[in-house]
Amino acid sequence: MGSLQTNETSLAQNNTFNSDPNSLVPAFHAALITLILVVVVVGNVVVLLVIYRQRNRASVRVANMFIANLAVVDLSIGLLLFPFSVITILLHRWTFGDAICQFNGTINVIAGAASILTMAVISIDR
Repeated sequence: MGSLQTNETSLAQNNTFNSDPNSLVPAFHAALITLILVVVVVGNVVVLLVIYRQRNRASVRVANMFIANLAVVDLSIGLLLFPFSVITILLHRWTFGDAICQFNGTINVIAGAASILTMAVISIDR
């Protein structure tokens, strides 16, 4: 068992992007993802507010429902997935356990599929 554990540890160390914890590269990546997170949240909240203010216009009601769905999906990606990514990049490892890993993967797949399907329906509607 000791050899298997040593090999797994060695493999994990070799698979890290930059094994030097004092490197600025992980901090830069985390800052970039945090900036993207802020833009995603602010942008999608603004889109939802605009759609809410136009809710009485019958001419754009269906199209706005699709766009609102896309905004909610993107917002869920930003709020449910990005924070885990930032912390994982900064710590150089996954620290949240198997259940959160499964949750993260499930939300990633569901949100990705919902986003793609919503864009497909928007293109058919147009």
